[in-house]
Amino acid sequence: MFKPLAKSAKKALCLKKDSVFKLLVIMTVLLGWLSAVGSGGLVGLENLYKQWQLEQSSQISVYLLADANQDEIKKLSRELELVQGVISIQKVNQEETKSLLEPYFEGEGDFPLPIILDVQVNDTLKRDVFDAKVAKTFPEAEIDDARSLLVTVSKGVRFAQASTFGFALILFMIMALLVSLTVKAGLRGQKDALAVLQYVGATDSFITKLVVRQVLLRSLVGWLFAGGFACLTLYVMGEAYPNFKIFLDQGVYVGTMLTPLALVLVAVIAAWFTSFGVVQKAQKSA
Repeated sequence: MFKPLAKSAKKALCLKKDSVFKLLVIMTVLLGWLSAVGSGGLVGLENLYKQWQLEQSSQISVYLLADANQDEIKKLSRELELVQGVISIQKVNQEETKSLLEPYFEGEGDFPLPIILDVQVNDTLKRDVFDAKVAKTFPEAEIDDARSLLVTVSKGVRFAQASTFGFALILFMIMALLVSLTVKAGLRGQKDALAVLQYVGATDSFITKLVVRQVLLRSLVGWLFAGGFACLTLYVMGEAYPNFKIFLDQGVYVGTMLTPLALVLVAVIAAWFTSFGVVQKAQKSA
């Protein structure tokens, strides 16, 4: 009995006939693209932060004047190697130092280059002992320890992540509202077909499943386009900014492709509750 009814019902209750329902795929693509790009960018930012944290938390740079005595530098290096937590000390060559400073002194001509010691350290570093030994040999030395900046940067990254999640929640709410309005408009436009189905004995859950299935199919189409466009967007960004490209690993693209599926789930849930409510209301008013 229900198989012939199901086939007839699919033809009778066709929400895509309503012009508003046609916007569902377009809005799913748009909202899915926004959420996917945000998700992919967030994962890329996390990769970037972890790499930067790894580099900065294990390195301290000591800046000495250009005319610093070479014997004193060697003596300081030997003393620092004995400090707990110091792994290795390397003197940066002049060419590398010049390349690091040149962007900040363009057009200034030749100038005396400071001497830079890159010190690899670990978490057991005795920082007070380290500073004391440097100050004793070279009182004018500058110590650049970016580890104190890690806390500030970490808070900034977490804030960006929280903002992205908040933005995602807003997108989910918009998607739920859009589906609700679309389903209501579609069923209102198909009220005669809905009345016929109820008259011939179609249950509320049966009609609801018909509606949800149509919403699901269109949402899945929107997901495929949204995920594809988002991956393409990140790829283009990676090609335009090579420094960013190295952080766009396979996990970023997988996350970007899967993120819009959350919108599909939201659409299905919203369609279920909305259509079930509309059908029950129509049943009571019949």
